[in-house]
Amino acid sequence: HYFDRGDYKKAKENFLLAIKTGSELPEAYYNMGFLLHKIPRSEEDLNEAILYYNKTIEIKPEYQRAHQRLAEIYMENGRDLAKVRYHLEKLIELGTSDPSIYYNLSLVSHLLGSDIEALHWAEEGLILTEDDLQAVALFEDLIVKIKSE
Repeated sequence: HYFDRGDYKKAKENFLLAIKTGSELPEAYYNMGFLLHKIPRSEEDLNEAILYYNKTIEIKPEYQRAHQRLAEIYMENGRDLAKVRYHLEKLIELGTSDPSIYYNLSLVSHLLGSDIEALHWAEEGLILTEDDLQAVALFEDLIVKIKSE
């Protein structure tokens, strides 16, 4: 695989060929978005990655990795917290049990001024991590922070 070997130019050519020949393959759009998102990038590359991830979701709305990558892009430098929240909520709706999704959703809800939501997501995450003392401590610290501000 060209991407794994760091041959991004060849990887990009192959992903574009896959898109051209199998236009409804969500993996092809996802991989192209991932390439543009993860290589040393410009603002233009990030905007293009967003388009490819959105096309992935248009073809296959339950494509969790595309929602997660969009949340990452929108979270970078506080780019668009409302969109971060949307994609994190989508991941939960799609059945993720990843505690980091709940933690980030709690944090984003707090930053958007929705402390009731923030506490709800932190408490849900706390339930998911009850056997992980380090994660429990993180969620408890977040809950204290939300309540104190």
